Amino acid sequence: MEQSRSIMKLELNPTWIVEAAMDYGEMIIGAINWDNLNQLAHLFYESYHNTVDDEGETPAEWEQELEHLRYGKYGSVLYDLSFNLYAAEQLIGSIVCSKFKGIHLILYIVISPAYRGRSLSKVLLRETIHSAIRKQLDSLYLVVTDSNVAATRTYDAIGFKKVGTDWKEVLKKNLE
Repeated sequence: MEQSRSIMKLELNPTWIVEAAMDYGEMIIGAINWDNLNQLAHLFYESYHNTVDDEGETPAEWEQELEHLRYGKYGSVLYDLSFNLYAAEQLIGSIVCSKFKGIHLILYIVISPAYRGRSLSKVLLRETIHSAIRKQLDSLYLVVTDSNVAATRTYDAIGFKKVGTDWKEVLKKNLE
């Protein structure tokens, strides 16, 4: 069954104060790393499997999707806004952004099921937002499945606002 999705936008404010680095113990944020695409694909598979966003992809299909994403399926990957999150050298989260039809779009945010409930998606989002502000970007967009209540709450708490459900309308407004 097709899930309804909403497009959300965060207006970036260059005067936002960058919070002091939080201590997450052994956790480290680093640039997105495509060297082990298989490991990244397994993270995506595990993160989406049995959730409202699961469309039945296998790990091999996720690897293929990430390979296509890497080479421009959704526009150019924005490497300075895309990050991996590690705990004790294990990949536990990732955020991937691209320049899609003239906007800066957060394509994916994934956290390993074993690490959910610790606000780690906010850690990745904060890193992306701070990088976007340093680059003097005006806004970030993302798409959320309406029935994904936890994700919607996270995005609302950060300041994302629903701007529509139709890309043509949203992109048209963005150009005005």
